Amino acid sequence: MENPWDKEQWKYTRDPIFSSSPPPNPQNYNRCSARVRSETRNIIDLPFEPGHWLMRADELLTLGFPELAVGDAHKSRLLTEAALSNPGSELGEKVLLAHGMGYWLRDHYSMQGRRGNNFLADVLSSLARLENSAWSILVRGLMHIGSTADILSFRDVIMERSILSTEDLARLQTMHEKKKKDCTEVAIKWGGSKDLDRSVETANNGFVRVRAYPWMPEDLMSRSVGTKAAITASLTSISHSQCIWTSSEIRRETDEDTDMYGIFASADIKAGALVFTDHTITAVTAQPDSCKICFRVLTAEPLRKFCGKACENLALNSLHQADCQEDLPGVEEFEPTPRLRILLFQRHLSIISRFHKNNCSVHPLHTPVMANLKPNYSGPAQPWTFKENILYPNMILQQLGFDIFTNLQYDTWILKNISDRIRNNATDGIVNSYYFSSLNPHHCMFNHSCHANVDWKFVEGSSSIEVKTNRDIVKGEEIFDSYRAQVKWQPREERWAALSGWLGEECGCARCVAEKEGGDVARTYWETYIKTLNEEGLKELQMMVRLSRSHGKRFMPDGVLV
Repeated sequence: MENPWDKEQWKYTRDPIFSSSPPPNPQNYNRCSARVRSETRNIIDLPFEPGHWLMRADELLTLGFPELAVGDAHKSRLLTEAALSNPGSELGEKVLLAHGMGYWLRDHYSMQGRRGNNFLADVLSSLARLENSAWSILVRGLMHIGSTADILSFRDVIMERSILSTEDLARLQTMHEKKKKDCTEVAIKWGGSKDLDRSVETANNGFVRVRAYPWMPEDLMSRSVGTKAAITASLTSISHSQCIWTSSEIRRETDEDTDMYGIFASADIKAGALVFTDHTITAVTAQPDSCKICFRVLTAEPLRKFCGKACENLALNSLHQADCQEDLPGVEEFEPTPRLRILLFQRHLSIISRFHKNNCSVHPLHTPVMANLKPNYSGPAQPWTFKENILYPNMILQQLGFDIFTNLQYDTWILKNISDRIRNNATDGIVNSYYFSSLNPHHCMFNHSCHANVDWKFVEGSSSIEVKTNRDIVKGEEIFDSYRAQVKWQPREERWAALSGWLGEECGCARCVAEKEGGDVARTYWETYIKTLNEEGLKELQMMVRLSRSHGKRFMPDGVLV
């Protein structure tokens, strides 16, 4: 954040749908951005001075980055709490020294009357005021995010410190109850009772938009030449020279994205052929007492972390030692979806930190496990909670041996970028009747099409993904996956809504482009597509056409004969 900013790139992450406060005022940009840069430099020099974190949090909130303001306010609160509650601790002493030194420098002309116990009392009183301000900014940030559940979880502190009135808390409670009721009704309508647990999770979420921050340099938003070469070589190897990775034609439909690449056939591939099997170590499961690598159940010795030497050696060569030995406390209390997001985030941080052991100057977003991943900077707001996005990321960093105050390589904005990129590329599945989440490095390189020419499935009992063609593919043709298989049978507007988390407002695949044009263009596309179907595919299409018409919907244009 201390580097130059690009005002044209300033797109705040606070979503107006979930915040009743007015949007950030552009007139504040120059002043606030200068203050953020200044306070970041101060944090680099004096990381244990809570005032610098607090002032940066205030400016970030004004600029429309509440998730970053909450992160800074939380760190300011941790520092003041350490000094006030445990002044003899290592952290408490560092805070007292940093804040006391600043306090002394500010008031050195009147120091004669402040020596001894009176001076210490003044410093502690100043820290107490900072702690109250940190809580105030933290709560304001949560309100901008729309995270009512998080605010209500701090009810006792809020009332004790008079941050909100009793009436304000009562209104928030009413809002949260309505939110839970609405989410429950939607879950029952669309998913039945099986989705009720997920409705509770949804009600507890705030929401934050995914945007490139104005201080991010171009090289953090696009893949380097070296990364592209590594992806190409790896893909060629696992596909046995059937595939290459190069510029995609779909880039014409995504004007903002100048880094659009895709997987192409480098030889003719027959229908039903295996394109590749994609193995990964970036996979986690909700199943207890299972191997951290292959998910095999550890029935004999449940305290072990791995099923055997092969998985143990792979982990020891790839992960941080702490991840191999320790479980993350309290994570089992989460619902499956956020629990897996936290664990997959931990797995990536573990790999990044292991890489940093010998490559400490490499930016976390440039490490091999992250360099090929891209976020969706134009998509809708994503779920956000204080525990998942602030508390546990800092806990994981500390478990891995990082100082969360001095190491700005893992500042909150970088952690959010890591999380956003994982979320945009990860895949969920079920192994041994338990949910799991994985990020398969080659499978995630496919572009989406609403008429994909490959299908994929998880290899039984593992996180490996097997990709096979569903029709003949000719040399030079782009190979497309479907990010959500069910959209194939949905009208265009429904498909776009379902895919917006990955693609933004519109899908740029050939089918969507033709259907958006309409008329003869759409009909010609469908007639050509139908000719590529085998007998089984044609029967499936005919069945789905009848089924959709019985529900009053149409997913293909009129006039096309099936």
